[in-house]
Amino acid sequence: MGVVDLERVRVERLVPGIVAELQAAGVARAAIAEVGGLDRWRRSARLAGQRLGWHIQTGVSADLVWAVSDDYKPHWNADRAAANRVAALIFGLSCDGR
Repeated sequence: MGVVDLERVRVERLVPGIVAELQAAGVARAAIAEVGGLDRWRRSARLAGQRLGWHIQTGVSADLVWAVSDDYKPHWNADRAAANRVAALIFGLSCDGR
């Protein structure tokens, strides 16, 4: 039995969630306190980008680590969905405008 690279396993575990977030919104975020290390999360984000064929930029803010890609293409109805979410925040409506 060979040696298992535990760090590689930890990096790989984060990739599917980051891929899903990137595909959904072009950005992935995580609380620094919950990622198990900034470098690990950033390696995971870059690996997620490789798997998608996207160039990824990563960064850190006050309490978040984030990844973003200019390669993300929003779905056809993204502007309307965003407007509905903003209206919901402002007027206390559900996200579908009711």
